[in-house]
Amino acid sequence: MKPDIAVPAAQAQQTAHVAILKQLIATNKDEGLRDSLQRALAMVEKGESEPAVYTLRQ
Repeated sequence: MKPDIAVPAAQAQQTAHVAILKQLIATNKDEGLRDSLQRALAMVEKGESEPAVYTLRQ
């Protein structure tokens, strides 16, 4: 089995995250959501990430 994008294991998660964000940006028509995705992409490309936010479902 070959990965879609060949990168060292240490970079696999970040590379996948960048690829997914780029695909979402390219296919999304909502400007506000695209702006949020662009900010997330910039952070991920720098190796940064926002802390996870967990909420309980009611």
